[in-house]
Amino acid sequence: MFVAELELTLLDENILDLVLPWFDDDKTRIALGDRDWVRQALQLMETQPGTSEGNLTVNDRVVWVAFESGAAVGLIDVETYSDGSAGLAGHASLWSRRGATDDEDRASSGVRDRRQRPDQGVCGAGGI
Repeated sequence: MFVAELELTLLDENILDLVLPWFDDDKTRIALGDRDWVRQALQLMETQPGTSEGNLTVNDRVVWVAFESGAAVGLIDVETYSDGSAGLAGHASLWSRRGATDDEDRASSGVRDRRQRPDQGVCGAGGI
């Protein structure tokens, strides 16, 4: 079994350029969005907490970048709400040493939170 030790760092302007190319990928754009999505997620970490979404208040919004051996390998976007639920979106850049082809090099996923209707399913192309 392969076990990776990851370091999570909050997304900021200093590391934004490391993750922007991931959002040029067609599957990532379908599942999450393009480069504007990740730029907006960075802004929302500052502006979204305390705002309302329907009858819920956004408690916090954080975007972490995962690093393995100094290389950026993934992104996790988490939004928590006043009722204890959370929304989650993520992107993983798979390791080339695992033999991934160019088409398999990235996986992206949006995970449905419990506030969504069951027929909305999970958005994503691949998974993390």
